[in-house]
Amino acid sequence: PPTLRLPRSTPSVEENVPEGYEISREITATDPDTSAYLWFEIDWDSTWATKQGRETNPTEYVGCIVIETIYPNKGNRGSPSGASWCKRSGTTSPSTSRNSRCFTSPSA
Repeated sequence: PPTLRLPRSTPSVEENVPEGYEISREITATDPDTSAYLWFEIDWDSTWATKQGRETNPTEYVGCIVIETIYPNKGNRGSPSGASWCKRSGTTSPSTSRNSRCFTSPSA
């Protein structure tokens, strides 16, 4: 089965960082299956954000962060790394560390 490794601490971002602000490059996954095809995405349905200690309306943060799937070895899609950054400026960033997911292709 695939193994997903996330940063030890929960990534967090202050408000009003510029678009393109890098959050983390510490996301990795591996799958020993030679035909594996892994990629990352955020499960927005189980993601949350807070503002002044209160839960924030999802319209303020859904889609504000991107996780890019990077294949360091172009011929091996079973061992990607991920980078996350802000897609929209001026938003509250959600806590995503436990809601990031790694997917395999249906044929893997």
